[in-house]
Amino acid sequence: MPISSIIGIKGTGVYFPRKKVNVEHIAKTYGIDHSRIIKDHGVKEIHVASEHETEFYMATQAVKDALKDAKLSPKNIDLMIYCKGLTVKKSAAPSSSILIDELQAYKAYGFDLDAGFIGGLMGIHIANDIILNNPNINNAIVVASQEFDEIYLFDKSSRVKNMIFGDGAAAVVLSKQGANNSILSSTFIIDNYSGFVESLIRKEFREKSIMKRIMHSFNSLPVVKDIDGNKVMIKAAERWVDNSYRAIDLAVKRINLDFNDINHFIKTQLSLKETEMLAKRLNIDKNKIFNASSEKGHLGQADILSNLHMALKNIKMNNLDIIVLVAANYDCSSGAIVLRR
Repeated sequence: MPISSIIGIKGTGVYFPRKKVNVEHIAKTYGIDHSRIIKDHGVKEIHVASEHETEFYMATQAVKDALKDAKLSPKNIDLMIYCKGLTVKKSAAPSSSILIDELQAYKAYGFDLDAGFIGGLMGIHIANDIILNNPNINNAIVVASQEFDEIYLFDKSSRVKNMIFGDGAAAVVLSKQGANNSILSSTFIIDNYSGFVESLIRKEFREKSIMKRIMHSFNSLPVVKDIDGNKVMIKAAERWVDNSYRAIDLAVKRINLDFNDINHFIKTQLSLKETEMLAKRLNIDKNKIFNASSEKGHLGQADILSNLHMALKNIKMNNLDIIVLVAANYDCSSGAIVLRR
């Protein structure tokens, strides 16, 4: 993995749809215990895209915002990495090509990255590598946009079942001329083992004889979906925390630091409980962890980039502060990137 004191994050940008929806209203509409949802996540309202605020519209606005922050124009972009969102919508052209055309950034190379909630982190890591190893690449954009497709998410209430999902887009500009937020280290834990969920389901079958009678009548997916989702989410959260810890540990050790050297943690917006679990696992004050759940909800692929933007704009940071970005996927894959302010 690269260690660099040269490449830095020169600018960040976001776009949030104008429409806001009250989480309590959504929960009541679909008969979900809104008090538990708000307690678990702290989210009061989310942004929901309107018909004209498409995935690409939001991405374009986020890139423009990031370029303005970096004091660059589209013609300065050499590389575009588009982190794909959760959707069933298909396009013949790569999303990065559509965005390059929309911005008229015609000198830029582009490609799409499909890596789930750690896509933003992986995009930064890959862009850093490409800039380091290619003298013709000076500025790169990493962008993610999430317009949640209700069909993909099975039904409308899924926005507020186990996480609070909102819509939005975010982008970062990496540059050889980036004076601050230098990338020091990055690492990823690829964990595709979900046997803990299967074990939980088998345990349920043994304990509840009714399950034995109906198990042949259902496809495995809906059975997984219906069996005590709370237990599954608790087990998943434990694994997210464990893999996030491992990713952070590897990233800081790679540059001879330890947890006490870290000034700020920026993470994807899972539950508040999961944030507390991570703080305990790291043995740090949970106030060091930036969590914007109460403001925006979980923005899917755009989440970690959005959190990075909001943290850099809203938290008092000093020169040479050490910042860790950490994100996790549903399959418990995790990644961490260490920055120096």
